[in-house]
Amino acid sequence: MVIEAIVTEFATIGLILNYNKTEVLLLENYPKVLIGEEDWVVTKIKIGEDEIIPEEVIKYLGVMVDDELCVRQHVEYLNK
Repeated sequence: MVIEAIVTEFATIGLILNYNKTEVLLLENYPKVLIGEEDWVVTKIKIGEDEIIPEEVIKYLGVMVDDELCVRQHVEYLNK
């Protein structure tokens, strides 16, 4: 699995992935484009014993980004 390879590569250079701070954003059209199945949904990603649940919106470098790569929610947050 790609994620396990990333974790292993991090370890070889002395880095550790902090699962508590790790967020996953699945892009809205990802399943349809990649495998052509509209009903396919990722509910969690497991790395070792830890599970990361995909989010609809994540904060990246202080900007809220959603699964359509829009910053609409960030703008709404700023306007509050």
